Amino acid sequence: MDFEKRLSKIVDNLSIKYDFFYLIKNNKLTFSLLFIIYLIFIIYVVYEIYTKHTFQGIIDNIFPFFVDIAIVFLITVTVLVIRIIYNDEDGRINEDEKENLKIYQLKNFNVDINNIEIIFNKEEYYSQPQLIENLLKWIDFDKDDYFRTHYGSLDISKIAVKRIVIEDNKLKIHCNQASFYDIAYTHYFPDYKLSSSSSTDSKNIFTLRSLLKNNLDETYSSQKLLSNSIELFNLLPNPLGLTGIVTLNFNNKNYYILQVRHKSEAAAKNKIQWSFAGTIDTVPNLYKDKISFKELIDNELNDEIIDIKNSPFTTLKDCKKEYRLIGFVLNPLYLYQPEFFTNVTYDINDNKHIDLQNYIIDNEKSFSKYLNDGNDGNDGKISNFIILSDLKMIQKIMKHKDLKVRNLFKPGYDFLTREVK
Repeated sequence: MDFEKRLSKIVDNLSIKYDFFYLIKNNKLTFSLLFIIYLIFIIYVVYEIYTKHTFQGIIDNIFPFFVDIAIVFLITVTVLVIRIIYNDEDGRINEDEKENLKIYQLKNFNVDINNIEIIFNKEEYYSQPQLIENLLKWIDFDKDDYFRTHYGSLDISKIAVKRIVIEDNKLKIHCNQASFYDIAYTHYFPDYKLSSSSSTDSKNIFTLRSLLKNNLDETYSSQKLLSNSIELFNLLPNPLGLTGIVTLNFNNKNYYILQVRHKSEAAAKNKIQWSFAGTIDTVPNLYKDKISFKELIDNELNDEIIDIKNSPFTTLKDCKKEYRLIGFVLNPLYLYQPEFFTNVTYDINDNKHIDLQNYIIDNEKSFSKYLNDGNDGNDGKISNFIILSDLKMIQKIMKHKDLKVRNLFKPGYDFLTREVK
């Protein structure tokens, strides 16, 4: 999230809790006028002190009062803003540990996309267990403040996975729903120090990951994921994650779309990922008992690729496409969040896509130049999207010293190369 948006959310948050900030937010013109008058008065007082001595005694008594008010105001605002912005956001997820975390994969995964059944219990809602609530109780900041600032108070519930079963060549995903607030403070908060006092006293840093790791490993290891079913760890909400790899075919070549998350949460910011990735909202699926997996793919695809502002891919909107389910993992970085991998393929050989074809060719040429000599003519700044036709270049990206990829980038590559062989 860029600074301006976060600052705006901070003002929104402060205006809820403090009437003074509410007045600033809702009476900007009046506040600006009063601030200018106050500033002029301070300047006038300073001028009187240093140029005229007839009022020195009176001014000496008045001036410190206004200076004290100004100092207290500035310190208060500064502390509030810094406290909310810099609550150790990078400490939420420790990427240094990702190489040591085991990614569980569900095997025997040859399921047709049309044979996926999402069984959604709209009456059932994840309720945070008392154990998790107690662990989070002594976090050293206001969780509501943090949520409003970093997540925008947009608590749209997510589809949460309870059980996955493969039987009779069908994949059945049993789901309920979970508050994004609960998800934010579990799966997206695994490495934050839960209590500064406890950590200081015991000289150990306690996090959700450190406290739940053995239970999580035992839960998933004991189920032998070589089998055809898996029960998700029931103390966590387990939001349904979806990673999509978009393939564009023309001139007898396949081109793959990668995305760079320039503005995102800490573990994804400025990192390369596959075409789209996200957790699935319950809206607009609340009224359904069964949900189409293709519909979920389309929602994420449109949201992150086709419908974004100035998208180069708008001509794909009404095109036919082929869907394939290519893999599944439990993502250890986010406390083993379940993640499905899909491949969506478009044929763009007709003239309708001439502009897109030119964009693809130019983009690949530019990025190939960057990979080979570090200069793409754009001062080294990578665009939001990367197009590649040679999968060997993916390996170059993963080894490149100046490029960072998300932790599920390699599993996606493994699934894709297995499929295209």
